[in-house]
Amino acid sequence: MHNTVRRASVIAVTITAASLMLAAPAFAQVEPAIRDIGNGTLLAKGAAVSIPVQFICEQGFFYNVNINLNQKVSKGQVATGSSQVNGTCSGQVQSATLTIRPDTRDSNARAFKKGTALAEGSGSFCTPDGSGCTNTPSTFREIQIK
Repeated sequence: MHNTVRRASVIAVTITAASLMLAAPAFAQVEPAIRDIGNGTLLAKGAAVSIPVQFICEQGFFYNVNINLNQKVSKGQVATGSSQVNGTCSGQVQSATLTIRPDTRDSNARAFKKGTALAEGSGSFCTPDGSGCTNTPSTFREIQIK
């Protein structure tokens, strides 16, 4: 009788475990990240730079992706600027092109030029209900402005 009870208990545990495995959602959470920052294109003789960026985040989440750009333009002079883009995550790698203008709040603002610059990408990715956000670490890339 004890063997029959044990066998029935083992079968019940096995069936319960199998049922739980079938009921578990079959999705993988996407880790939000800035995947790539591309080379820039000079616009209007240095009045702005167009920079492509790729990122990924969980489907349905909201994103805010920011690019900061710094470029030495002459001895002791640096052109700086930033831009951001917002939207809804697709769960796949997404692309956006940001237009970065020199920061005109500085009286010494300088136009960008063709050459090497440092781009910093970062992102904030928030749940659909706004209950939580993840901020990605900054991604730095030396880019070429053409």
